[in-house]
Order: sequence, then C-alpha cells, then structure tokens
Amino acid sequence: MWAVDNVYVGPSCLTFCSGRGQCTRNGCKCDPGFSGPACEMASQTYPAFISESFLTPRLSSYHNFQSIRGAEVSFGCGVLASGKSLVFNKDSRRHLVTSFLDSTQARYLQFTLRLGSHSILSTCRAPDQPGEGVLLHYSFDNGITWKLLQHFSYQGFHEPRIISVELPEDSQRFGVQFRWWQPYHSGRGLDVWAIDEITMTSVLFNSISLNFNNLLEVTQSLGFYLGNVQPYCGHDWTLSFTGEPSPGSSIRYVETQSMQIGASYMIQFSLVMGCGQDFTPNMDNQVSLEYSSNHGLTWHLVQETCLPGMPSCPEFTSPSVYHPSEFTSWRRVTLPLPYKTW
Repeated sequence: MWAVDNVYVGPSCLTFCSGRGQCTRNGCKCDPGFSGPACEMASQTYPAFISESFLTPRLSSYHNFQSIRGAEVSFGCGVLASGKSLVFNKDSRRHLVTSFLDSTQARYLQFTLRLGSHSILSTCRAPDQPGEGVLLHYSFDNGITWKLLQHFSYQGFHEPRIISVELPEDSQRFGVQFRWWQPYHSGRGLDVWAIDEITMTSVLFNSISLNFNNLLEVTQSLGFYLGNVQPYCGHDWTLSFTGEPSPGSSIRYVETQSMQIGASYMIQFSLVMGCGQDFTPNMDNQVSLEYSSNHGLTWHLVQETCLPGMPSCPEFTSPSVYHPSEFTSWRRVTLPLPYKTW
C-alpha cells in the first residue's frame, strides 16, 4: 500500500520554494511558518550556536539534529573527546543532518572525527575502500541540493582528530543545514566511524592561539599574576614576567581558562628565560608546565620524568620543567598532551 499527493511537474518555482513550500502554477504555496515569493522568510528563529556532546543513548533527544541514521551512542570507537560518542555502525544509510540553523554570524564548524582504528580486533573496524570516507555537506533549501564542504578520506582518521572547518560565505545563511554522510559501507559493524563534540560558533572552542598583539584575546584566554604584555628579547609582543623591584617570594604564573582537552591535542609555546642575563643561583626559579583537572585545587606536571630503569615507561621523557640554562634565547617547546590531561 502506498500513496502520492500534491504532484507538480512544470517550470520550477523560485529557488524551488527554498524547500519550504509547494510549487504551483501560480508560484509557491509556503509551509506554515514561512512566507515570501520563495518561502525564504521564516516567522521563527533558528539556533545561532550549537554544542553537542552525545551523552544520552536516546537519539530522539538530540533536538539540534533533524535526522540521525545508522548510529548509536556508545564507546564503540573509544573516547573521541569525552565520554561516549555517536558511532555509525549499523546496516542502513549512515548520516547525521542538523536541524535548521542560523549561521549568519558563525565562522566555524568544529567536531572530533574518527574513521575506524588501526587494530583489526577493535569494534571500530576501519573503512578500506575510497567511497567509504565521510562527506560534509551544507544545504540552504531543506536538502533539495547539497554542496560539498569537505571530504574526510577513509585512510586518514584512524585516530580521533579535531576538525575545524571555516565556513565559506555561501554557507553563512539563515536556515542552513549541515550533513555528515558516508555514501558506501559494507554492512553492520564494518567501515565504522564516529563523531563527537560538534559545535558551530563564531570563535574556535577548546583552542588557544595567541601572539599577544590583541589584549582582548589575551584576557579572554589567560589569567596571569605579576606578568605584563610587552616587547621582550627581540619579540614585538610577549607575556613577560620581569620580577619586582625587591626580591619577593610570590609565585608568578600564567593560567589558561578551563578547556576541554581531547585526543590528538597538543601544546606549543616559545619560551625565553633571562634573555642572556643570569638567573639568581641556588633557588628554585625554574618554570614548570602543569595541568589541573579539578579547577586548580591540585596541579601535576604535564610530562613526568620517565628514564631508563624506571618501570612501565612507554617512552623516555624528561619532566615539563624548564631550566634557565636551556632557554637563554627563544626556543619553541612542543608537547602532545597525554591521556591524563584529556
């Protein structure tokens, strides 16, 4: 048993009635809540910001999404950003389509993505054919036409990766939708992929990128004590801790705002200590890089000492403590952030 209704074949109405109305010989007959020659005007508002972490297994509770097919909320691909993620591992069509959004003021679509894993024993079985990657599209006519934003290859995402897509001008519209879609897969439990921490925002979340030439950006990202933003040691703008007129025992520090750290995160910074001038000898005036996961109650080194002869060392590392003798001129420090900081 099946039925069909409201058939129209003929010259197309203006922009297909934006996908929000019925085309007739006399033009668009708009769906409730829409008006205008192309049904382009809406009487309701759409979210200008979304942030979704996939915490509950009930897919119908995710109001930011119009359609979720072929997926479940689980640990099937491990931890991508935090807790469970949306794992696409079912038989049917696999896609994730947002509800209508207002992206006119947005600049970025950010999410964590994983396509399979390196292990053949994992429940997160990797895609192995070119058509089994994931496509990211956008539409502003309720899915009549989809434009490609990005293609995520079946080969490149066996570890969780944070993706930040800068939205093109054409996608910054009222009533836009985004779609993640895997065109082909080999069936249940095969060619699995997962997504987590989806945000649409005007600024990048969970990242800090500063060269200290914009004081507003600095104060939004960092808090610091006894430091000044000023030129130092041949660099135009730096965060400098230049001491007090008389010897003081105060701790000098810079601290980030609370951030959500996930797999594949890193920290990188340039550091100089003294700029060729000697540090005071015989005192603990080294600089330590530490993290806190309880809002600053306790602090621990980001990288602990792990030397030959010590038990259970996955690799040999020196602690994230920086001595003046190593940083008499500017040096760049790069560290992958370990699991304990996620």
